[in-house]
Amino acid sequence: MKNFIIIIILINICTFSIGYAANNTGIGIVIGDPTGLSFKHNISARNSIDAALSWSDSIPILLHGDYLWNRTKLFTLDNTPIDSFFGIGARLRDHEKKKNAEDNDGWQLGARMPGGIRYLFNDPRVEVFTELALIMNLIPSITVDFDFGIGARFFF
Repeated sequence: MKNFIIIIILINICTFSIGYAANNTGIGIVIGDPTGLSFKHNISARNSIDAALSWSDSIPILLHGDYLWNRTKLFTLDNTPIDSFFGIGARLRDHEKKKNAEDNDGWQLGARMPGGIRYLFNDPRVEVFTELALIMNLIPSITVDFDFGIGARFFF
């Protein structure tokens, strides 16, 4: 399992290196459930990929990655365009340790369907966002969960 996490991190680093010259890569933080580091790379004006790595006392590690479709100017607020996004991805997280749990301690893997809104400042290029994601855990058992986060990313 550690090899899997290392591979995911290396893929993110490679993607980050490719996107650096194009000014389409952002890194920042997300606060909520999960709380941690956030990464995003804009493939085009309509599509992007994002990922987050987070941790807490009850969840030692959580990693998710999504393919996103972006919709610009969903609505305006005081003449400020607010964009939206939705997507599909995966989430991998370490189980919480419970004494009387039916599931074995280990990893959970599930499908992730995020959606949210964002605003991009031009100078400096900072994106603020909020998202809600429906999670369908598939391994070790089928359960439903939600993620919610508010965050910011600096693009360079």
